[in-house]
Amino acid sequence: MRYVSSREAREVLHRGAVTSRIRDFRLEQIGIEPRPFLRRFAEAARGAPYDPYDPALNAEVLVRSELPELYRESETAWLKKWALLHEVEMTEQKTPAAVEFWLERLSLAGAEIAKLSALKSYRRRSCRRYLVERAARPYSWKVLDVGTPVFAQKVDDIRARVRQFAMPPKSLLDDADLLRLMGVVCEFVSAAPGPKPHRYQLTFHLMLTEAEARGSKPAPEGVHQDGANYIVSALVLERENVIGGESHVLLNRDGPAAIESIQLAEGQGLLQSDIDHDLWHGVTKISRLDPEIPGHRSILGLDIDYL
Repeated sequence: MRYVSSREAREVLHRGAVTSRIRDFRLEQIGIEPRPFLRRFAEAARGAPYDPYDPALNAEVLVRSELPELYRESETAWLKKWALLHEVEMTEQKTPAAVEFWLERLSLAGAEIAKLSALKSYRRRSCRRYLVERAARPYSWKVLDVGTPVFAQKVDDIRARVRQFAMPPKSLLDDADLLRLMGVVCEFVSAAPGPKPHRYQLTFHLMLTEAEARGSKPAPEGVHQDGANYIVSALVLERENVIGGESHVLLNRDGPAAIESIQLAEGQGLLQSDIDHDLWHGVTKISRLDPEIPGHRSILGLDIDYL
């Protein structure tokens, strides 16, 4: 267990907007030197394995809609396959295990072969969970690493299904700046409207989205909620040869917009209520600035749940 200070939050809160349910912030505002932080975490995002669930979700949607009989016949075997996807770490592009599962069950002819074969993962991802509890001294928090979680979101779509992502590099697990960030975020959440606990569960995500020439969706589910009380939907680590990736927040599923559009810069983050106040969020596609050169956008995310 580590003790961290959140005193940098005091100055931000004293400047006003104490009751804000949506807050953008920059690393330097909360006492974190941006360049070394971004370098460490962007490098970790670039080295994370590909998310095995993206092509799995897309393959399931395709088979359910175009080959419903095949899905019914294979559902039990498919769900068993899903439960083992976390064991296959893809460090380079290849045919995902989920796509191979369905290709093996199709005849050699048909348009579905080409559609399935085109599916691949374009997001790299890792995940870790912490317990954060207010300490006796003001602006002080206790942070405990509780491991790589079995992850399931409190939502009413397929994201509620259990997933398990790779662990970030061990060198980052007790990174002093990461833990300070968690303490400051919990301080901001505690200052927002409504009763708050003294303990939070924080799930830390690293995610990198590769920019395809035709555009890639950092959030393929579209406008959505993550199923947590509060979230840092994105703290941007790196934007390399990309355009797009504009965040927006809606006051409910259908709007109106609380934030119409904000393109977060490297070192800038967006903290917001999620299910607590029925706020919804999304992010636009990213595309390559120069179509001949690879590009990507990487972020750090936090899900903050009350305990």
